[in-house]
Amino acid sequence: MGKYTSKQLIGFILPSVVGILLFMIPIQVDDSWTIVVKLIADIIGDAFAGFLPILCVIIVTVSAVLGVASLGKPSFITSYPIINETFTATPIWAIIRVIGCLFIWITFLGLGLDADGEIAGPLGYISTGDAGGFVLDELLTVLVVIFLLAGLLLPLLLDFGLLEFIGALLTKVMRPLFKIPGRAAVDCITSWIGDGTLGVMLTANQYEGGYYSEREASIVFSSVHHVFHRRARASGTHGLFRLVLPAHLLGRHRVRVHRAAHPAALDEKGQLSRRGQSNARQLARGI
Repeated sequence: MGKYTSKQLIGFILPSVVGILLFMIPIQVDDSWTIVVKLIADIIGDAFAGFLPILCVIIVTVSAVLGVASLGKPSFITSYPIINETFTATPIWAIIRVIGCLFIWITFLGLGLDADGEIAGPLGYISTGDAGGFVLDELLTVLVVIFLLAGLLLPLLLDFGLLEFIGALLTKVMRPLFKIPGRAAVDCITSWIGDGTLGVMLTANQYEGGYYSEREASIVFSSVHHVFHRRARASGTHGLFRLVLPAHLLGRHRVRVHRAAHPAALDEKGQLSRRGQSNARQLARGI
């Protein structure tokens, strides 16, 4: 314990406590349990309810256009690593993005629906409130806000040593019982208490960073799967969920293959992760 200065301890404890309060401590709101981040997301979603569907249409459209453009490997995409990694797509995924773009525009414009929102043509089966309308107005709008907040606040859990610290403390519990690293306890708690989307982002981040093997990521994701499936069954969309889940896993596998083709970056991350885990284990033993 004496090896660490007060500044180092504060740099570990303060962000980690804030992260725990935001993502892992349940609170009761309107007779239901949630977490602070999900509550903030709901407040933002209600405040910008009229704008969020338009934002979703813009995001999907940009993704489709740049996905198709990336097939020609233009310099305005390949020259910028963030843009290249985000929008570069294989021909199959470019086609999927284009189809998704067509569907979201059909839904946004309400094509195939009459003035009362009832199906009046073939396109109405896509844009109806039980299909595309549900995805655009009830699902994507929520996910956009949660992704935004998670992108801003998840580093409190990921980048200040909390995962390594919990991993050092719980490895002897999680590994024998579930065959997964101790750090996966954060994924599971966040998913079950709060929102499954956060669990997906955590799991994907750890998998792509080399902290989980494919088998471990599948086991961790199974806990998130139950959260999604429970909520999908409650909303009557569990049949659609069976199609979305394999697509998500296929996309994660594609990212892993892409990173495997760049061993230098992966090796660098591996060295950093081992160093961080070593420091966290020393801190856990000291405490």
